[in-house]
Amino acid sequence: MNSFTEIIRHWSPERREPVALATVVRTTGSTYRKPGARMLVRADRSSAGMVSAGCLEQDLIERSLHTLRTEKAQLITYDTQRLFGCNGRMEIFIECVQPECRDNLLSAVERGLQQRQTLVTTTIFRANDLPSVLL
Repeated sequence: MNSFTEIIRHWSPERREPVALATVVRTTGSTYRKPGARMLVRADRSSAGMVSAGCLEQDLIERSLHTLRTEKAQLITYDTQRLFGCNGRMEIFIECVQPECRDNLLSAVERGLQQRQTLVTTTIFRANDLPSVLL
């Protein structure tokens, strides 16, 4: 099952709170997931989707909660060689998605998956507003 399939199963349009969406945007070396893998995080700490084999998710939940509180996106770089002895590096973009945008995005993705269509999403942000963290 891909990340979006799990996220759509977890998504509830009647819940009107923002969510954090973590997306793998770049990898080098050996990584469990590749660019495009996503994880959705709610303020109650529940999540859907995975961006690693499970070793980064708890930290990403904490960082996603910070993104939800501040509504400021983050770019996190995990050096898995240093952290876990793996030979890889992952960059993960965490953004706060408001309910109306989330509903439109996930509805479009759900339709695309059902109809087996390609869907391209774009996130627009100002580079000056994006803190970067290396772990």
